[in-house]
Amino acid sequence: MKRPDENNSNDKKKKGFNLTRRRFLKLSGITGAYIWTTQKVGKPDSSLASPLQKRPEKGEEKWIVTSCLNCSGRCGIRVRVANHKAVQITGNPFSQVSEGKICPKGYVGLQVLYDPERIVTPLKRTSPKKGEGIDPQWKPISWNQALEEVSRNLRGLREGLRPHRLLLFSGLNSRSNEDLISRFAEAFGTPNLVTGDSFYLEAEKAGNWMADGHFDIGTYDLDHTNYILSFGADLLESTPTVARWLRKWGKLRREKIIRTKVVSIQPFYSLTSSKADEWIPIKPGTDGALAMGIAHIIIREDIFDHSFIKEWSVGFEQYRETVLQHYRPEAVSKITGIPIETICRIAMEFAQTRPALAIPGKGAIAWPGGSYIGYAIRCLNALV
Repeated sequence: MKRPDENNSNDKKKKGFNLTRRRFLKLSGITGAYIWTTQKVGKPDSSLASPLQKRPEKGEEKWIVTSCLNCSGRCGIRVRVANHKAVQITGNPFSQVSEGKICPKGYVGLQVLYDPERIVTPLKRTSPKKGEGIDPQWKPISWNQALEEVSRNLRGLREGLRPHRLLLFSGLNSRSNEDLISRFAEAFGTPNLVTGDSFYLEAEKAGNWMADGHFDIGTYDLDHTNYILSFGADLLESTPTVARWLRKWGKLRREKIIRTKVVSIQPFYSLTSSKADEWIPIKPGTDGALAMGIAHIIIREDIFDHSFIKEWSVGFEQYRETVLQHYRPEAVSKITGIPIETICRIAMEFAQTRPALAIPGKGAIAWPGGSYIGYAIRCLNALV
C-alpha cells in the first residue's frame, strides 16, 4: 500500500524536483550550523576588501542634488558623496530639462573637480608689464583681499564719475547668473559687458530679440512638435543642452504616437543629417534666403496662421510684400542650390504638419548677418 504522499513525491520527481525527506533534514542541519557560526564568529572584516569595493560606513554616504557646471546647459544632476568626497555623478530623474540623463561632459565632472591644476583661490597679477609673451606672475590671494581691492577700485570709478571705464567679462559658467551680472552693470553705469558666449549664440540672441523681444537663446516645446526644420543645427552633436537633445531625440522618434519628422538643412552630411528623415544640402550662408523662400510659399498658398499673425504680430504687411516680391522659389533656388520642387514641398509640409518648429543653428547663423538669418528663421515659427 502506498503512503499518502508517495504519488505527490513521484510527480515532483518527474518535474525535476528531487528533494527527499532525508536530504531536507540534512540541508536544514547545515543551514542551522551556518547561522550559528556566523552569529558566533561575526561578519568578514570589511577592511580586507579592496578600496574600490569597500562601501562607506553608515552615515558617511549621501546624495546631493545640484546642477552640472561643465557647460551652460545646467542639467540637473545627483552627486554621491562618500567619506566627504564626490565619487559618482548621475542625472537627476526629476529634472524637466534632461529627464535624468547627462551627456559625456557631465560624467567628467569628477575629473574637473579633482584636477590637480584647478584654480581654487583668486589670483592677482604681480608683473607691472603687460603684453604677449610676458609672464603675468599670478599670485594667489585670499578672498577677503580680493573683495577689498575690487570694492576699492569700483568705489574709485563711481566717485570719479567714470563708471563707464568698468569692463565686465562674463564667462561660460556665469550664464546662470547672467541676469544678475547684467543688472549689476546697468546699476553701476557701464555698458561694457562682454559675455563668454560664442558669436553664433550672440547672433541667435539678437535674432530672437528682433523677432519677439527676448535677448536670449531659444528653448522649445519638443514633446509637442511634429515637424522640425533644422537650419544648420547640430542637434545631436553640440546644440545646448546636449543631454536634453539626446533624450528628446528618442522621444521624438520612438515614443510619440505621431513620429516627428526631422529635416536637416546643412551644407555637409552631419551626424544629425544622417539620423534625420531627410538631408537637404544647401550652399553655405544662404539659410536666410531659404527661410524667406519657404515663407513665400506659405503666404502665397494662404496656409499661415491668420489669427496668430493678427493678434500677436506687427509689421506683417511689409514683411509679406518683401517676401512675395523678392523671394520667389525660382530666385531662392539659384541662391541656395536647392531644387524648386524641394523648396515648395518642405514649405507645404512645414505649414500643414503642426505643431511645427524651425530651429536656427550654428551652421546657419555663424556668418556675417547671422542675426538677420536667425530672425528670418524665427518668422517661420510665427507663420505657423
